[in-house]
Amino acid sequence: MHLLTRTITLKPQQLATHERNELAERLFTLHRRIFAGGNGELFRRQLIDNGARDSTLLLQQNRLGETIGYCALHLFEVEHQARTTGVVRIQAGLLPGYRRRNSLIPFTFGHILRHRLRHPLRPLYFLGALIHPAMPCAPNTRGSGRHLRRRWPATKPIFSIAVYGISTSTRSIRPVR
Repeated sequence: MHLLTRTITLKPQQLATHERNELAERLFTLHRRIFAGGNGELFRRQLIDNGARDSTLLLQQNRLGETIGYCALHLFEVEHQARTTGVVRIQAGLLPGYRRRNSLIPFTFGHILRHRLRHPLRPLYFLGALIHPAMPCAPNTRGSGRHLRRRWPATKPIFSIAVYGISTSTRSIRPVR
């Protein structure tokens, strides 16, 4: 195994069409090595063409220059109860041999902190499709998710994400062991 040595940050909305196509194909190939199942077209819509106000991709590479992981942070803005509300959705995948190094924390928290500083009074929600039990903020694990004040789905949901057209489909995806 070669350790993580380089990260590349991209804004998919700033890439040319052929670059977005190549990126989506390359990342879906990696995604299939990390997770079993999924659909290439759905993956592309969620990762690249998702309608978010802002999307940032972090690509992780090893010493050989091979892409071994990705993290996509999407910021959606929706009107909820007559207020602009932010919804952060994060998609991430990292090959098993490179996990347990908390390498995504600076990237994700940095983006969320910048948003909070720009909009301190705006409600902000996190939408996570935490399908792998090793995720640090997955509910019902030792991770930080158990410390969240409110979670959805809950007995009294705050609002329905589906109403705002933010895709959450992970039905056909499961971790590769």
